[in-house]
Amino acid sequence: MKRLVCVVLWAAMGCGASETEPTASAPTSGGGSGTSSAGGEWRASASPEPEARDDGFAVEGLDGTISPQAVEAGVSSVLPAITDCFAARYDALEVLSGDFTLGFRIARDGRVASVKLLQSTVGDRETERCIVRAARTIRFAKPTGGEADASQSLGLDLPDDVRPPVAWPRERGARLVSANGGPSLKHRCGVESEVFVTAYVGRGGRPLAVGAAGDAEGTALDCVAKAVSAWKFPDPGSYPAKVSFSF
Repeated sequence: MKRLVCVVLWAAMGCGASETEPTASAPTSGGGSGTSSAGGEWRASASPEPEARDDGFAVEGLDGTISPQAVEAGVSSVLPAITDCFAARYDALEVLSGDFTLGFRIARDGRVASVKLLQSTVGDRETERCIVRAARTIRFAKPTGGEADASQSLGLDLPDDVRPPVAWPRERGARLVSANGGPSLKHRCGVESEVFVTAYVGRGGRPLAVGAAGDAEGTALDCVAKAVSAWKFPDPGSYPAKVSFSF
């Protein structure tokens, strides 16, 4: 199904992961725009001005630095591929949308040394894995002074003609975690830090899709999503529900 999509790119750059959970955000003035491969438009917000440094505006990594503008430019180069990740799943999950944060380790030559999906409310591991694959292909500008860490948050909203899923409160998600032994699940999957989970729930409480994110390897997040997919959820009725929680 071909659909007009809009990707919102906003700045959440810094050393490692952003401390705040990604939420829907309107772009600020001064951003750029372009056309996605799915036929929609993406918009980029202006990067926030970092603390003053002798060498100018930069995001400080563990060893080197890279400017917010360079990080945004690199991520923008794969927006068509990222929107294709969503478009490929629309037939199976029409209500697919969400926000996510990518955490990068950028090598001296500008290649991606590693990338993780630090946070996500996308709610579909197939789409999330596709996003990470696209992010690995980015070629950033060379950092100054060595390898650098940076993060970038993005969001994709549903088009106006698609009814959003029923939003369940996080309290309901917390009860699900408690009832299904979330902490022991993390241990079984080898996840040591906080994990962020989002699920779409269909009639009869059947999970339609589950996503997972955190400072962990993709296989561990796959394990978490697969386990949550076996949980019994409340019945949302005739239209899908969406719930996000962390543990």
